[in-house]
Amino acid sequence: MELSSAKKTQLLNYKSISYTLYAVILVLAAAFPILAGQYYARYVIVMFITIIISIGYNISSGYCGLVHFASAPMYAAGAYGAAVMMVRFDMPFIVGLLFGILAACFVSLFVSIPAFRVSGHYLALISLGLVEIVQEVLVEWKGVTAGPAGMYLPNVSFLGSPLTWMGQYYFIFAVMLLSFIIQRSIVKSYLGRAFRSIKNDAVAATSAGINVRLFMFIAILISGIFAGTAGALYAGYSGYISPDTFGFDYTVYILLVVVIGGSGTLAGPLVGTLIITVLPEFFNASPDIKLFFYGLLLIVITISMPDGISGKLKKYLRAYSYERIPDSIEIKKYVALADCGLEENQGADESEDIMELNNLTKYFGGLAAVSNLNLKIKTGSIYSLIGPNGAGKSTTVNMITGMDRASTGEVIFRNQTLNLIEPYLISGLGIARTFQHVRLFGKMTVLENIMVGKHLAFRYGILGTLFRTPKMRYQETLNKEKALAYLDTIGLLDKANEVASSLSYGQQKLLDLARALAMEPKLLLLDEPCAGLNEAEINYFANLIKRIRNSGITILLIEHHMKLVMDISDRIIVLEYGKKIAEGNPKEIQENSAVREAYLGTAVAKYA
Repeated sequence: MELSSAKKTQLLNYKSISYTLYAVILVLAAAFPILAGQYYARYVIVMFITIIISIGYNISSGYCGLVHFASAPMYAAGAYGAAVMMVRFDMPFIVGLLFGILAACFVSLFVSIPAFRVSGHYLALISLGLVEIVQEVLVEWKGVTAGPAGMYLPNVSFLGSPLTWMGQYYFIFAVMLLSFIIQRSIVKSYLGRAFRSIKNDAVAATSAGINVRLFMFIAILISGIFAGTAGALYAGYSGYISPDTFGFDYTVYILLVVVIGGSGTLAGPLVGTLIITVLPEFFNASPDIKLFFYGLLLIVITISMPDGISGKLKKYLRAYSYERIPDSIEIKKYVALADCGLEENQGADESEDIMELNNLTKYFGGLAAVSNLNLKIKTGSIYSLIGPNGAGKSTTVNMITGMDRASTGEVIFRNQTLNLIEPYLISGLGIARTFQHVRLFGKMTVLENIMVGKHLAFRYGILGTLFRTPKMRYQETLNKEKALAYLDTIGLLDKANEVASSLSYGQQKLLDLARALAMEPKLLLLDEPCAGLNEAEINYFANLIKRIRNSGITILLIEHHMKLVMDISDRIIVLEYGKKIAEGNPKEIQENSAVREAYLGTAVAKYA
């Protein structure tokens, strides 16, 4: 796929502008204390610290979607943790910094643990309680924190030598740059994709094998690490801390920085800090006008730029730039189609049962959505589950995948009972699914959606993420090529860099299927994949489903399009009011009088 000269020039211009802008900011920041002097340099140091804590909040809230007000309590824990080590125990600053980070991580537990059960505004309310608790501790625990009087700290030393104001500037500047590098490394890894998928759709993320609770915990823990680092740096830089610095106002301030700068963007903390810190200085003579400006800025940015200033700029650049995608020939140089699971595979033993449902029952209140369902699914076959709306088809799929827990009965997959296994672990055992109502990660690209489907294939861990080890780079490259191969197989390769929500409905259905296939399942559950599609799209899906079956993947299909069901199914199960009323091959189902009366009707003759 060759770029036109215009596209090449356009892309080059945008890259040149971006790189030039970053280089200018870096040079100005490095030269600033020399050019501006001590007074303004100290002002910029505070901005650096704000950027550091905002990066942490951006990861937990902007990328993972966990809105909370715990930044100030974690910031306070970092500051006081460092101060206690330096003042009470006469420890060097580095020890204080490490202890401050540890203290902030401990405080983060009071947010991450409740996040296992609540989210949204409930999590925000819990974190508000944490703000008040930490404030009370700082004020009342006078033997440790010195209470309202605050704590004075000794001069900061590094490697045995006291740091001058310029030394402090460059030290904090270096930590801020490192924070940006770490943020980028996280966002560009499986960890960052997991965070973003949770923010987009936690249910779909779980179905892709992501342990949502664990990754929410990690996101808030990372936020605590950054907040603790910022707090310790602030304590060492300022030489004095008091409870007033870490109140509710500050946590709102950090929220404003991230929202206005661009929640869920790499540059958001930097842009937000510049705007929120610099512009209001013009109103210092009138504090009331300054508060009015904050409120007005928040309203205007939220309405006109929901993704913040950086998010708006990112959309603009995406609309006018071009990201090159390898064509199918290039992909096949690295990844064989066999890696996509769609090559002919005659090795499956069709005499084996891959799954058994034994007396499976699900009650919602007093209503039995599924009642005593017994079913055996043989390897390498297409089983179709049909019945009128409300018959219990989707509930059955939800029980298989662990989204709903069976009231009684059991689900056995490859000789393993699934009833008490977490949904994300079930995905890892070799079961993948699509959804009746498409659940994509709408704000992520098409390629990123497939990469989330490959989540379980990544094994490089947190150290590989931070240091971008050869193992990490290899796995990212290999799985990206596999993801592109899946897109090539289903005909969406040219859409790889487009946002998933921009696809047509039929293309979104294809992407949902491709993401499930990327998990390399043994059993694929398709919940009405052809609902809302036209005849041409249905025929395309029919051929694709046959290819999947011929590759050795077993399929359980829910579908209302009877011609499709009769054409591709090896066996059909009919449900009515949660009970199985018939099972057999397509011919037997068409001739079954009970099925005709309950579901198919006289129109069944045209499928024969």
